[in-house]
Amino acid sequence: MLPRVFAVLAVCDGDAALPATLAALEAQTVAPDRLLAVDGGSRDASATLLESSAANGLLRAPRLPYGMLIARGAAALPDAEEGDWLWLLAHDAAPHPRALEALLAHVDAHPSVAVVGPKVMRADAPDRFAEFGQSVTPFGRSLLLHEGELDQGQHDDDSDRLGVAETGVLVRRDAFAALGGFDPALRSIDAGLDLGVRARLAGHRVAVEPRAKVRRAGGPEHFQARSVSDAQRVAIARRAQLHRRLAYAHPLLLVVHWLLLLPLALARSAMHLLAKRPAAVLAEWRAALGALVAVAPVLRARRRIARARRTGWAALRPLRTSWRQVRSQRRALGDPDEMQRPADERVGFVEGAGLWVTALAVVVGVILSPQLIGAARATGGALLPVSGSLRDLWSSTLAGPRDALGAVVGPADPFTLLLALLGSLTPWEPSTAVVLLLFLAPALASITAFSAVRRATASRWAPAAAAAVWALAPTLLVAIVDGRLGPVLAHIALPLAVTGVLRAHESWRVAGAAAIPLAVVVAGAPILLPAALLLVLLGAAVGWRSPLRPLAAAVPAAVLLGPVLVDRWLAGSPSRRSRTPACRSHRQRRARSTRRCWAPMPPSRCSARPSTPSHRASTPAGWRSGCSCRWRARRSRASS
Repeated sequence: MLPRVFAVLAVCDGDAALPATLAALEAQTVAPDRLLAVDGGSRDASATLLESSAANGLLRAPRLPYGMLIARGAAALPDAEEGDWLWLLAHDAAPHPRALEALLAHVDAHPSVAVVGPKVMRADAPDRFAEFGQSVTPFGRSLLLHEGELDQGQHDDDSDRLGVAETGVLVRRDAFAALGGFDPALRSIDAGLDLGVRARLAGHRVAVEPRAKVRRAGGPEHFQARSVSDAQRVAIARRAQLHRRLAYAHPLLLVVHWLLLLPLALARSAMHLLAKRPAAVLAEWRAALGALVAVAPVLRARRRIARARRTGWAALRPLRTSWRQVRSQRRALGDPDEMQRPADERVGFVEGAGLWVTALAVVVGVILSPQLIGAARATGGALLPVSGSLRDLWSSTLAGPRDALGAVVGPADPFTLLLALLGSLTPWEPSTAVVLLLFLAPALASITAFSAVRRATASRWAPAAAAAVWALAPTLLVAIVDGRLGPVLAHIALPLAVTGVLRAHESWRVAGAAAIPLAVVVAGAPILLPAALLLVLLGAAVGWRSPLRPLAAAVPAAVLLGPVLVDRWLAGSPSRRSRTPACRSHRQRRARSTRRCWAPMPPSRCSARPSTPSHRASTPAGWRSGCSCRWRARRSRASS
């Protein structure tokens, strides 16, 4: 004997898709015992269509989201009996004639399943998935499994899911009541995922039935809106993700997650700009600010989870999606030919021996400068101490003294900005970041070289070999020993700059990612400026169909070097490297300048010194100006 099934149909301005859904419900081989339609304040002909349909009842409600309309419909049903089931549908979801029959057969064969969803197919392409279950990435972002793939039965053997679509789902009535229904704070996106997560925590199974299909005209965000822009969808999805993050967080980490909402929004806004998605910036801040003030919905969601929870969060870990699966789905999205390819044909960092090369590079860093271990700052060679506060560090990033004596003021060297950014990584002691850079430079160089070569080849050994060669290059090792930070940074960023510029024609996102390492290269080693110009021209020639993208990648570097080049042009020496005028105007003080610039230890080694006020440079420009003074002093001494 089949259990009682109550179908609840939520409708809101759906007269375009509603006739097909009503016809599909009437064609079911196993009809529901009762069909209750809930109209959410429709302004079109939806209510008229429902009145003339085979629905057993029509409930009129205000304009509410899908989950709240379902809750009102479930509350209006007859008293529950043991074994009752709810079949939840939206007006734009037309089920296959055998959909309900297949869902009931699944729960009959698997008594532990309390929530079972169908294959959701695209209305405009019935042979392609809209989704076949839902999961989350390691960072908690929701993922529609197999979205856009061609349905060839390749996923029919895998039924367990973390969540399912909120429409077309068959859920046991007592479990739905115990879980509290859909979360009212999740108005569309992630509503079904959250219901599945809470069902899993309550000890129930959540599954999908491949024989049950539902054709859907749009995503859950289209339930109340016929058109949704990309920015609106970003805001809805991000708001849902932040709400789930706060609702699922450990009590001890809840405040930490709440405090990180605005810093994360700032970082993600920068990423959106680099990826050429400026419209998503406003959506990001809307979602962050909305989550920041929505304290009451989060507390209600946490109480709802605690009330029904019977198992730990560790039970959900096997159902989360790995990064490899995420990349595989992105490659296969909308392209059936891509489904036959693995997630990534190129070698991984660990399996390709990149991790071992990086470990070897760390050992090389220890051998080169063992005195840097535990040091707060480094001086000697080409190094002068950096300013002790971030305020002093950033005060000369645009303009300021251009020599160690402070006699000449002009546009700041681009390296000053790099130094300020580097020192900001350790705001309590900016010099610590310099020590870490010198210590980890070979390891960082191996990582960038591995990543760059991996993008250009499918070879399993070439990335590791390139990483080893680049990490142990004499130019880098000599720069570390001499304490020349600019060449060190340029050496680390150069592989990413080369591969990024050569691939910049592929998309604006790639071009934006290439702009940063290219700017670091020319700012750290201005002597590479002609080579950088040739690289940009080569990138424009390689991608001659989109030449503006490689050229746009050079814009940040041009902005950094532009003021200095103009200043040199006006001074009558456009091609001359940045030299300290004080050294030219104080030749008679070479000996004193030499004593000021050189540290009292062999110049071929960097040395760690205690942090004392006497060792601080007056401005960040002292790093570059100190090198220039020493270079002039060494040349004059040799000629004499």
